[in-house]
Amino acid sequence: MLTVTAIPVAHSVALSWKTGAAHVVSYSLYRSTISGPSYGLTASAIGGIAYSDQSVQSATTYYYVLTAIDYQDRESTYSSEIRAMIP
Repeated sequence: MLTVTAIPVAHSVALSWKTGAAHVVSYSLYRSTISGPSYGLTASAIGGIAYSDQSVQSATTYYYVLTAIDYQDRESTYSSEIRAMIP
């Protein structure tokens, strides 16, 4: 299970997550400006448990989900959605 946290600041969102899966080799981050399954890939092959999204616009709300990629290049289902409101 992936648990994602977002901390919005002007023009960036600091995202971090926890996972207990030992077989994960990377993560992919998806986002949208509307809640729901219409996410677009924001970053892939993330090797750690944190990412700073610096391609955000002020006065915009973003919705993020994360997936885990295993050593056989299989992608997990989306994590729970989180919301970041940019000042």
